[in-house]
Amino acid sequence: MVIKRTQGGSTLSRTEILQARINSRQRLALDIMTRIERRTTSSFIEALIDKAAKEMEVDMISLSDAHADFYPMREQPEYQRTTVEKAVRQIWNTNEAERFVAFAMTFPELLSAEEEKLWEMIAGTPYFWVHYQIAVKDPDGKKVKRWWPIREYKGLIVEHLREGWPLVNDIADGHIPTNLELFKKLNTVGKKVEQPPEYLKEISILLGASYGHQI
Repeated sequence: MVIKRTQGGSTLSRTEILQARINSRQRLALDIMTRIERRTTSSFIEALIDKAAKEMEVDMISLSDAHADFYPMREQPEYQRTTVEKAVRQIWNTNEAERFVAFAMTFPELLSAEEEKLWEMIAGTPYFWVHYQIAVKDPDGKKVKRWWPIREYKGLIVEHLREGWPLVNDIADGHIPTNLELFKKLNTVGKKVEQPPEYLKEISILLGASYGHQI
């Protein structure tokens, strides 16, 4: 069975159209089941998906614990066992960009190669995240003030992500950016905030490494 999602249309629509290729035996079985249930084909398939989502379990990172920080001092969040239905409730958003970020943070191992490339671009774009000031100490003990991104879902600047979503998708697909003004903004600090009390005030970096956004 092959399912292909049709392209085009609003990402905010309530439903999406899927094209399914099934063999003649599957088609007959589907016809019999829909007649017994007195349902349309689409209604029957929707019910099967809902039933499977309630029964199938999956390991996910809670959205409240998820982050996109890669430095060694940050503890990696633990996976939790839950059902697909509950996972969907936690990360669902009508906006495609926000939904993708939530999915990438909670299911990083399920990303395709293309999605990983897009997610790395989003996670590494300062314009999409709030920043706080931190002291970065090099191997010689010299401290430099930098703006440090809060790469958690609560640190995401939603309006900036929505603004830059089409552009980062084009770049990830290998296209040359046409909106040069927005392209330049992507490398600027999205928003500066006071340092949250639970975050590091100072970090030490390895020789040759580069962290944060220089002030």
